Amino acid sequence: MKGKLILVCASVLGAGLFFNRPVQASSTQTITIAPTYDGKVSVVDKKGNYIGNTNVSSNKSYKYYGRPVVIKGKAHALENALDLITYIGKDTYQSLGDGGFVKAANATSSYEKDGKIYLRINKNSYIYDKNGKRIKNFHGQSYLKAGSDFQYLGKIASTYAPKVLYNIGKGHYVDAQYIAKVDGKGVVRLNHNAYVYDKNGKRVGKTVLGKYSLVKYAGKWQKATKNSVFFTKQAYKSSASYTLPTKKIKNSTYIAIGKNAYVKTINLELLNGRIIFAKGPVELTIKHDQVAIDTKLNPSTKIYHRGQKVTSDYAVSYGSGDVQRIYYHIKGSDYYLDWGPGEEYPNNSVEDQVSANFYIRQHIQTSRYLDKYNTIVDFNKTVSSYDVNGKVIGSLKSGSGVFVADQARYIWNSSENKAELYYHLTARIVEPYGDDESSEPERSSCDLYVKASDADTVTGLKLKAQNTAKEAEADYNKIASKELKNRADTLLAAVDTVKASDKYRLSDYQTRAAYDQALASLTKAKNDSQTTQMVMASLIDQVQISQKRLDGKKIKVKDLNDLSTIEANAIFALMQDVNNYDKIRVGIYTDYATKSGRYPSDFKNSQRSHFVLIDANSKKHDLNVKEYATD
Repeated sequence: MKGKLILVCASVLGAGLFFNRPVQASSTQTITIAPTYDGKVSVVDKKGNYIGNTNVSSNKSYKYYGRPVVIKGKAHALENALDLITYIGKDTYQSLGDGGFVKAANATSSYEKDGKIYLRINKNSYIYDKNGKRIKNFHGQSYLKAGSDFQYLGKIASTYAPKVLYNIGKGHYVDAQYIAKVDGKGVVRLNHNAYVYDKNGKRVGKTVLGKYSLVKYAGKWQKATKNSVFFTKQAYKSSASYTLPTKKIKNSTYIAIGKNAYVKTINLELLNGRIIFAKGPVELTIKHDQVAIDTKLNPSTKIYHRGQKVTSDYAVSYGSGDVQRIYYHIKGSDYYLDWGPGEEYPNNSVEDQVSANFYIRQHIQTSRYLDKYNTIVDFNKTVSSYDVNGKVIGSLKSGSGVFVADQARYIWNSSENKAELYYHLTARIVEPYGDDESSEPERSSCDLYVKASDADTVTGLKLKAQNTAKEAEADYNKIASKELKNRADTLLAAVDTVKASDKYRLSDYQTRAAYDQALASLTKAKNDSQTTQMVMASLIDQVQISQKRLDGKKIKVKDLNDLSTIEANAIFALMQDVNNYDKIRVGIYTDYATKSGRYPSDFKNSQRSHFVLIDANSKKHDLNVKEYATD
């Protein structure tokens, strides 16, 4: 089938440019190079091999000769044998191929030799079928010995990456993926074999435009709007988005490639050499069993299975550099799926598919994960910080992370005799970054105000001012009213109930700290007879807002006394969120099988493994699973 696909691609390449495509070299037979991050593109030979230190420049045109050349390209595995994890019952298994499985913890490395893949078995391992039932004879073996290598018996999904090359002379060729224009006309590159349709959605003849071929489009590209079905960036890292005119025919969207000739937008990969982003939603096909990620980016107990198709409506990114991750949100749910490493996302090469955990036809442009759930304030200079009265209490340096704001509020500035808008900041966040995976995110609590005018950027959730400038002026010198004091009493009277709830107990430490700080400030203000109307109103709002952000809840499991590995991982992540702060941390310890004592480990089973809190003095305390999970 792959051979036929390549032939189709080669045979219809001319059709891909069949609207006024020249055959012989002429003054108009040119290609224009697309923008790149460094302004140049390496050239290759006719076999697709890079020619050292030889480049063409972005945005420049070059004459090309003859018809474009299609080469088969290299074979690429789209999977790794160790990624083929299967969840059966309460355990996690590694596929051996041909219907056989071993416990995943017993096969943690693999290697390739002479075109074959081998799994290294690190512990004597029984072999199981897809239902978790032991197989007593699997290809002549009743079990696999520790230290042995087992040849993987399944087929690893793979693909070839054909290249369409344009001959620019002297044995030099340019890969079509870097071409913005052919003969002065803009082009799209296809991500799939594509039929041509007329204005009524009927196929035009038997023409098939080949995958990866370039197709001249009709009309001009234009600035994208929020309703654009797809878009691309005008230049590398540009903020300006562009698209093409589209036509809705029945249930599909098309672009015009000539008079009464259209192709579906789902088949487009590049526009003028730039990666296309779909507005969404898009369809994902799961490559291997995968545990969904919750809205806190912790593992959940939800599993999506190999081959399953799901719909994603948006994507987010978290971190930067080699530790950046991309997450696709599952439409209509509270779950994400981990795309994989994001330092080069999106990438239009086949390697992009190799590193991803699912297949997609078109990428979604990511937004920042933090912006989905917070108002984020950033600074490009050192700025003053203020208390609730608008008095300077310190400063914030640029580059020290971003800050979470929970309210916008006008505060009267008596020295300048005017009201100014301030943001109340509750946390500082530093996303993971760098070149190694050991980089950890940082989050610390704070309770301060900054002037809105000092902020460089404010992104994410929109904040509406809690008061007006006139109210700030009027309330500046007023003693807090009885009505406000009564509201404060009501909030303070509910503290014990709130703190006994799962919403409070199981919220992460920083969320609880924000609520605790707001309570402490309100309690102090309530007991001060000179507290002003402005301060009391501000602190009441802080308590109400921080209380609403409490979102803790127990993990739902099937049996509290017999946890699956997936359930244990979700509980462990929750325990870490709740308890990891200062020098306190949570670990897992497992009983030795043949002697007394415990050792740090991954979760084994509910009978031997224990969740342990290690306090600031390194003393260990067992955590009660029932406080964090329910069945």
